[in-house]
Amino acid sequence: MEKQNLFTEEELAKVTDEAERKHLIECAQDKSKIDMKYMEIMSKYDLWEKGKRSRYFHATTHENAKKIMQDGVIRKGMDGGVYICKQPLEAARFVAIRGHETGTIFEVELEERKIVEAHDHNEAFFGCKAYMYMDDIPTAKIVKMSRYSTEQEDDKE
Repeated sequence: MEKQNLFTEEELAKVTDEAERKHLIECAQDKSKIDMKYMEIMSKYDLWEKGKRSRYFHATTHENAKKIMQDGVIRKGMDGGVYICKQPLEAARFVAIRGHETGTIFEVELEERKIVEAHDHNEAFFGCKAYMYMDDIPTAKIVKMSRYSTEQEDDKE
């Protein structure tokens, strides 16, 4: 059995139902198994905010960035999460590919337990893996905000 690294023994001991504990361990060993049942168990035992955190990047248009700051949250999409990448330029590619030459990148610090690899993007096409944070991202989790541009400046002679 593969070792899981998301939960401590103390956290797993809080999960009193054996089937729920088994499900958490399976998801920790293979994040592709994370489902709504996992989300419910995590909420039931208040395990979300206790784990390891890492920095990721979310890119969007300037207009959307303004709305995010006004609303106080990067809202999850219809598919249940917010798309993120491990590098800022990777995140910017997803906005640029949709025809936006400028945008805003949010650097966010997130709980690893809510992050899954997104398999709905072609890694070869985008040149990177995409991930999903399986919840809204409050602006309090934003560590840094940067503007970027992919526009090419004409060579001046």
